[in-house]
Order: sequence, then structure tokens, then C-alpha cells
Amino acid sequence: MPGSSDAAGSGRVMKETVQEQFHHYQVDAVNFTALSADEIARYGEMEVLNTPVYDLATQTPLKFGPLDRRMGIGSKSAVCATCGQRLEDCAGHFGHVRLILPVFHAGY
Repeated sequence: MPGSSDAAGSGRVMKETVQEQFHHYQVDAVNFTALSADEIARYGEMEVLNTPVYDLATQTPLKFGPLDRRMGIGSKSAVCATCGQRLEDCAGHFGHVRLILPVFHAGY
């Protein structure tokens, strides 16, 4: 057995102390950039295509709408359509809206 020694076949196992080694690294730089339109589409779980939020007949979130269950859920009894988790375990998933024209953002 690794990390133990059998004292002359007596069946006793001796514990071995392990020293943790910490490696310290210095961060030279951190860069933040905005995602490109292609990256946003690739990382998103789905594209939001519908403006209405709910299907009025069933009172459930509309597929391809802003509350589509593939982007997470807002009800304790529901299950996320992407990861299969409940509300307390699902952090949510990205969706994206394809815009016709670019949008100016003063921060970039």
C-alpha cells in the first residue's frame, strides 16, 4: 500500500506525513475585451427570436422568448431545459439577440 509500511509482516500500517507545497505566481496582466458577435452567438444557448414572454394559452414561458427555459428557470418546481437542474442548482445560461445594426457602447 503506498504511503504505508508493513512492520515485518505484523499487519500494522504506519501513516506518513505529507507536506503540502504551495506555488506562488505573480500575475503580470489581466485583459478584458468585449466578445465579438460570432463569439456571443457561439457561447449562447439559444437565440431569442420572440418578443412575447408567455404563451397565453398555456401560461408558460414562450419558446425562443426572453424567458425560454433553456436559459434557466424562475420557478422552484420547474427544471432547466439545458442542464436539467432545479432553481437552486442552475445558475442560468446565456442567450443572445441578433441585432440588425451595431449598438454603440460608451464604455468601449
